[in-house]
Amino acid sequence: MAYELICTETGETQAICSSGTGVDPQDKSVGKALTYAHKYALIETFMLEIGDDPDATHSQEYEKSNGTNKKRNF
Repeated sequence: MAYELICTETGETQAICSSGTGVDPQDKSVGKALTYAHKYALIETFMLEIGDDPDATHSQEYEKSNGTNKKRNF
C-alpha cells in the first residue's frame, strides 16, 4: 500500500509504503492484508505505542485458550 500524508498548512507531502499479509480459508484474506498494512503504516509513521499486540497470537491459539475452539459452519 502507498499512502501520502499531506500537510494542509504548507502543502508538504510525505509518501509512506507499507505491506500486510492475510491468510483466511474464506474470502477475508485481502481485507486482512489491507487492514494490517494500514495499521502498521500508522503505528510506524507516528511511532505509536500499542502495548500488547493482539495480532501476535494466532486466532486458533486464542480460541483454544478461551475454550471457544468450535467448528464453525458458514
